[in-house]
Amino acid sequence: MTRFHLKIRQNDSSEKGFTLLELIVTMAIIAIMLGIAMPSYIVWRNNANYRQTGRQITSMLREARSYSIANNVPHSVIARPSNNSYSLLRGATVLQTSFAPTPVLIRGGAGGTVMTDISVAFSSNGTASLSPTDGNISVQDGTNQKFLITVTSTGRISFRQMF
Repeated sequence: MTRFHLKIRQNDSSEKGFTLLELIVTMAIIAIMLGIAMPSYIVWRNNANYRQTGRQITSMLREARSYSIANNVPHSVIARPSNNSYSLLRGATVLQTSFAPTPVLIRGGAGGTVMTDISVAFSSNGTASLSPTDGNISVQDGTNQKFLITVTSTGRISFRQMF
């Protein structure tokens, strides 16, 4: 008598990997998630750039005031809206220049409408000479103010977010 053995195919653990369908579904899910998250990420990154630029300008102003007092030599900060830069100067010598990242704009005035250079010069006693006279530097995105840096004639520097 002959015996027939039926071999039933079972899931063999040596067969590893993903099917093409599984890969396509996974890629589709990742693409959808990226499509949902990307706009929020771009807004977050731009807001971080505004905040960083505002803090860097504020830091440069405080550094200029400290140098003026410590070294008994006038220091100044000039913000140039024409090329979105800001510079630290000792007398007429430029010590450092930084540029605002895109899409950040640097403007003067409390309303952020002044397009001329904004100069803040600190004397050895820490007081400030301001040009233009309101002492405001605006960090914005074209039309909306994001942050306002204010320097008073006494040398007080403040940084606040605009809503």
